[in-house]
Amino acid sequence: MLLQRPKPATLLPVTSRFSRLALRDGGKSAGDALAAAEAFIAAEQEKYFGWVAADLDELDRRLARLAAERDNAEANEAAYIKASHIRDLGGSFGHDIITQAADSLCELLYRLRAAQTYSQEAISAHRAALKLVCAISFGAMPPESGPALLAGLRQVVDKYPRPTR
Repeated sequence: MLLQRPKPATLLPVTSRFSRLALRDGGKSAGDALAAAEAFIAAEQEKYFGWVAADLDELDRRLARLAAERDNAEANEAAYIKASHIRDLGGSFGHDIITQAADSLCELLYRLRAAQTYSQEAISAHRAALKLVCAISFGAMPPESGPALLAGLRQVVDKYPRPTR
C-alpha cells in the first residue's frame, strides 16, 4: 500500500470572546505589567520570611505524619506538595538556595514514593539542610557554605534510583 500525501490543513478563523478581548485597545503594556509585578514582589518581600517559616512548620507536621505512616502514599504526597510550595515561593522571591534545597526534597520524596520505600535519615538530612539554607538566605550564615550543602543533598537523593516510568 502506498502512503498518500496528506491534504494541506485548512485554517479557519474563529471569533471568540477571548479573541475579541485580545484585540481591544486598553490595558497595561507588557512592560508596565512586568514593572507592576516586580513592584508587588518587592513590596511583599518582607512577608516572605514569615511565610516560609509557617510553611516549614507545616512541612514538619507533614513529615511527622509520613514518618508515622511510612507506606501511605497520601502522606508522602502531602509532604511533597508542601515542599514544592516552599520551592516555588523561594523561586518567586529570589531565594535560589531555598528553592534548590526544597527541590531536592521534592525529588527525594518522589523517588522514595516510586520505590515504595522510606528513609528517615535522608528526609531528616533534607529538613536540616532547609533550616541551614534559610539561615544562609536570611544572612545568618555565609553564602559560601551553600554549594557544598546542595551537593551533599544531591548525593543523598542519588542513592535512590530515578523512576523509569
